[in-house]
Amino acid sequence: MYDNLNLYKEMKKNVESTAFNGLLSVLMSAFSWENLPDTIRPEYIELYLNLYGQCAIAPDRNGDLIVTMLNRGGAPDAYGLGTTPIISTLNGYTETYNEVINDVMYGNDGRRGVIIYNNDVKTPNAFLRIFSGLLTEAVESFYQNIVHSRYNPVFVASTDLIKKAIENSMADIIAGKPVVIVADNIMNEIEGQRAFETVPLTDVDKQEKIQFISKTIDDLLRWFLSFYGQAVQGNGKLAQQTVDEVNGTTSASFILPENGFRCRQKAIDLINKTFGFNASLSYNKPWAVELEKYTEDVETAENEGDNEADEETKEGAENVDEN
Repeated sequence: MYDNLNLYKEMKKNVESTAFNGLLSVLMSAFSWENLPDTIRPEYIELYLNLYGQCAIAPDRNGDLIVTMLNRGGAPDAYGLGTTPIISTLNGYTETYNEVINDVMYGNDGRRGVIIYNNDVKTPNAFLRIFSGLLTEAVESFYQNIVHSRYNPVFVASTDLIKKAIENSMADIIAGKPVVIVADNIMNEIEGQRAFETVPLTDVDKQEKIQFISKTIDDLLRWFLSFYGQAVQGNGKLAQQTVDEVNGTTSASFILPENGFRCRQKAIDLINKTFGFNASLSYNKPWAVELEKYTEDVETAENEGDNEADEETKEGAENVDEN
């Protein structure tokens, strides 16, 4: 038989990392890097960008182009960026480049590398930590409310004999067996006291609160997704949303993805120019579908606006003719 409590305790140790890795996987799925050499693994581009805000494509000690972590050391330029890039890999390889010009690094023996940024402010996705922390607390509250709203009274027995009888009876109840109680041992008063009593440490009436915690978890996930191009509509408001509200939410949800896409596209152009590749960047399907829907809505709204403007111009001209 599984010990559910210990199983949860073990799971809880990793619940924040589980939430963090789950949200990180969502963000790492937004963009598709295509036509890169096999030595350049796109998942590590996205991993380093989301965690550290920057990375580089540069040759390793064998000369193969790979994805590396990046720090910009040395004297800062006019924008506060270090002019001496330092690359590193997870197996301990490091190399310092002599200079960087327009995000292209130049090193010894003609080595070159290209810097990639996660966004315009060159930072990781901080919402990962924020929302994984909030989800961890919400899941803990969800668990605690489930446990403490069970009907599970604490039995206080007057003797070891009564304690054993109660334990056996509860075991039979759980197993679905008939329960036999010896009245002299259980129900009669012993030395002026009842054989046992219960202490209500849990409260089944609190079960109704669980739905609000569940809604909180849904809201946290929806908010996070809405920041990154997946505007989940219809779950956050009790009242029906208007078309303008839906389109406005979709528009806002693509601000961060579009910023990230632009920075990655700039890097793709530099990579192709520097190394002679024909690499490309696109949104993966869930984001591409949402962007297409939003684009169609915008085009429809623009066409409707143009038609209304034409009608107003026509009406104005007719009024002038009549006068």
